[in-house]
Amino acid sequence: LRVLTTNPGASVDSYCSLLHIHPATFHRHQRLLFQSLAIMLNAMSPSKGAGEASGVTYRARQQLPGELADFCGREEEKATLSAAIRAGATIVAIQGMGGVGKTELGVHVARAVIDQFPDAQILLALHGTRRQPMSVVQALQSIIRLFTAEKLPGALEELLPIYRSCLHGKRVIIVADDARDAEHVRSFVPPTGNVLIITSRQRFVLPGMETVVL
Repeated sequence: LRVLTTNPGASVDSYCSLLHIHPATFHRHQRLLFQSLAIMLNAMSPSKGAGEASGVTYRARQQLPGELADFCGREEEKATLSAAIRAGATIVAIQGMGGVGKTELGVHVARAVIDQFPDAQILLALHGTRRQPMSVVQALQSIIRLFTAEKLPGALEELLPIYRSCLHGKRVIIVADDARDAEHVRSFVPPTGNVLIITSRQRFVLPGMETVVL
């Protein structure tokens, strides 16, 4: 943020040079920042209309950032994952080293099949490569709170049935970005009819998971 605010209007290449990062990494963090701001603003807005769960607005469940104008390539990987989802896959994964565009591809795939998941499109920034990633409990709570404002337990075994109940009978897509390993996302596997898109630097396998490696 310090670099962005002290160098307003600079080109992406200039920011990447100052931060010593790849442009794909810059875009990923930019999009996560915009997503966080959008969620904060949605939470501050008064809810409207009947039928919303305890003041949680439908707009707050639409968390996918807009498409990058300069996103190109990865057509084969996009086609593979999109076809798997349309064929009924519950879990797909994008794995590869940092900075190769896993997040961008994950969002791109989610947007390609968004018509099949009208109830919610959720982006989870798991920060699996950080010293303190988002915990499984925190992630589950953040998803559940999009569907209910009831007080939630703090134990994983108590959250899991609530999570599955919230998604049962719905069509929801979840992009779990930057997973640390299989255990970090195993609990997020949703009921049939929903889909989980995982991005990670680590190679791992979950039952029934379709994977592309960048």
